[in-house]
Amino acid sequence: MEILACGTCLDFYELKAAIKVGAISNMYDIMQSMASASKVVSPY
Repeated sequence: MEILACGTCLDFYELKAAIKVGAISNMYDIMQSMASASKVVSPY
């Protein structure tokens, strides 16, 4: 499993320094990962 967090979102919520796991990425990479994944966990 790979955990990706949007850098722009982290900046907006001032959470960039609080990241302990995963990688800071961008929405393009996050959407590419979701589109190519065989399964995606979603609340919907």
